[in-house]
Amino acid sequence: MRVQMQDQHLRLRLQEDEFRQLLEGGTVENRTHLPDGQQAVQQVHLADAVAWDAEPSLWRVALPAAELRAYAGRLPTRDGLHFTLSSMDVPDLQLQFDVDVRDSTRTRMPRHGQREAR
Repeated sequence: MRVQMQDQHLRLRLQEDEFRQLLEGGTVENRTHLPDGQQAVQQVHLADAVAWDAEPSLWRVALPAAELRAYAGRLPTRDGLHFTLSSMDVPDLQLQFDVDVRDSTRTRMPRHGQREAR
């Protein structure tokens, strides 16, 4: 999973195998080992609605299963899913979720006429 952050925008991009794991009910995780021995972890899993839960070194993002399953039917596509996480105390967090379009194209649309590996 690739995690990108800037200001109030968070983008989560998965590879096809990670997306499959997510759709099968698994949790996809990004784990970074920091120089001071701590870890920063971001996790994504399916739920009924988008949600955010965080501790100092662990973020959990829940994404709506129905929307992700519908999105799976449109792959490969450059268009991702967009969600807004709101709070009364801080500015909204804009969340973008997508599957890497190049990986998706390779996985879902193999070249026609390509010979099978022997």
